[in-house]
Order: sequence, then structure tokens, then C-alpha cells
Amino acid sequence: MDITIKGAKGFYVPADLKWYTIDAVKKFSRALNINRKRIDLHINFYNSSLVDSCFYGFCTPETTREFEIDIALLGNWVMTLAHEMVHVKQFAKGELSIDMDRWKRNRRVGKLKYTDQPWEREAFRMQHDLVKFLEKSG
Repeated sequence: MDITIKGAKGFYVPADLKWYTIDAVKKFSRALNINRKRIDLHINFYNSSLVDSCFYGFCTPETTREFEIDIALLGNWVMTLAHEMVHVKQFAKGELSIDMDRWKRNRRVGKLKYTDQPWEREAFRMQHDLVKFLEKSG
């Protein structure tokens, strides 16, 4: 796994934040069983919220191997990173199609509210376990 970290919009990312982020990504990847996949992960930190103060993170798949994650340093950014890493797993394992029109074997029918999308429900459910795993693994 290749991980790059940078600050967005001129934000300087301190070395300790980079180190902690790389450590967290490696541990989350191991817990999600994607640590052996060839993945390029580009993480951008923002010192503000994303999209009109509504979101704290985004995962954008370029391919099933390359992902861009945007993280706002507001609120619990570690929980947000865990949530977005679940999406990396979903895309990398083919559970969620890159165009987000297929979840596992099912085609999405109609428009679902954000909180009703099955991939979001899974990410919200798993993010807490991932953070607990990170805390236990020291």
C-alpha cells in the first residue's frame, strides 16, 4: 500500500499527524483485510469542513486500486478516517461499484437517502470497531 498525505488549500500537515495517519491506515487496512492489496491512497487534510459544513470526509475512487480521501480536521478525524477506509475496502473488494450503482450483487433501486445507502450503513457500523481496534493495538 502506497500512502501519500498532504494538506489541502495550503494547510501544513505536521509530521506527527502524518505518522499517526499512516499508522492508523495500516492498522485499519489489516482489520479490513485489504493490507495485502496493491492500493495507492492519497489523503488530503483540510482545516475546515467539506461542502458547506455538512461532511467531514469523502472517499473518491479513481480505480479499484487508487483512492483519494479528503478528511476535515474538525470533530473526530480518526473516526472519519476509519469510515472512509471502510469505503476503500468496499471499492477495492468490488462490493461497491466505482460508479456506485451496484452494492454487492444488487443494483440500487431508486434514489436512497444518504443514511439509507447500505454502504454508508456498513461504514457507520464498522467505523467504531475500527477505532476500538486502533486503540487496542496501541
